[in-house]
Parts: sequence; C-alpha cells; structure tokens
Amino acid sequence: MNIYANTINTIELTVAIAFLVWFFYGPWNRFVIDLARQNLFELRDEVFLLAADNKLEFSSDIYCLLRERLNKMIRFCHHMTLANLIATRPAAKSNQASRDVLTLIRAIPDRELARKLEKNYIYALIIMLGAMFLRSFALILPFVLLLPIAIVLELLKGVGKSNPIVTKVRHAVERDIDLESAVRCS
Repeated sequence: MNIYANTINTIELTVAIAFLVWFFYGPWNRFVIDLARQNLFELRDEVFLLAADNKLEFSSDIYCLLRERLNKMIRFCHHMTLANLIATRPAAKSNQASRDVLTLIRAIPDRELARKLEKNYIYALIIMLGAMFLRSFALILPFVLLLPIAIVLELLKGVGKSNPIVTKVRHAVERDIDLESAVRCS
C-alpha cells in the first residue's frame, strides 16, 4: 500500500509541476505581454491626443521620438527578457549618440505638458520592466515581495532627486528596445 501511495504522490507532483510550467510559459506569459501592450497602446494614445489638442506638434522631435519609442516597445515587448537585457550590455554600441527622450521632454517650456509626457514615458518603462520580471520564473517571487518596499523607499527619498540606478535601468531598457528593433527591421 505504501508503494502505491508514493507512486500516486509522485505522479500527482509531476502533473502539478507540468501544469505550473505549462501555465507559466503559456497563458501567463501571453497574458502579461497582452496586458503590457494594452497599457502601452493607451499611453501612445494619450500622447497622440496631446498632439491632437495642439499641445504638441505632430512634426516635433519629441513627439516623433516618443511615438517611435512607444511603437518599438509595443512591437518588441515579447522579446524583452532579463537574459536579453543582460546580454545586450556588452554587445551594444554606446547609447550616448542617440537622443535621450527624457532630456527632450524636460526641455519643453510648458511644464505641465513636460510633466505629462515624462510621466507617460516613465510609466511605459515601468510597464516594460514589470512585464520582463513577471515573465521570469526566477524573478517573479522576489519582484512581488520586494516591489512594495522599493516603492516606499522611492517615495521616502523624494521625487525630485534622480536615482542613478533608475537611470541605468532606463538606459538599458531603451538600448535593448533599439537593438531589438534594429535586428528585426534589418
């Protein structure tokens, strides 16, 4: 009887693990990517509506660059993984030559418009990083456990200060999106 119980327990464990792996790499990954893309579409639509309301010129550098970045994020969201982010660091050319979106946004004279655009762009980067972490089996548990602590620490530190870690992560995400789009479009 004990042999049968152990065999049944082993089969149940195997089926449960197989189901979890299937769920995580199947429906869960597709759900996270679809959710990220939907939110990125909404952010892109907000930027479009700002331009449609004549608060921003459709032909301006900032509108074109911001829309291009959001389109790349939407198109290549499913390629954004932790392994890609780490692997592109040594292989990437210096990102200094490309125009920095946040620098262009912060140079806009209309402070309210600049604040809205910066909020949208930062939110898009957070969406990309969140999707990357939620699709990583090894990082999902620490991400969920440490996120509230990180948010509280960031709020306590203050919004006005520029965090070098956040800046490095932002540049890494931008570089990965640019590299991914260059490879896929070639």
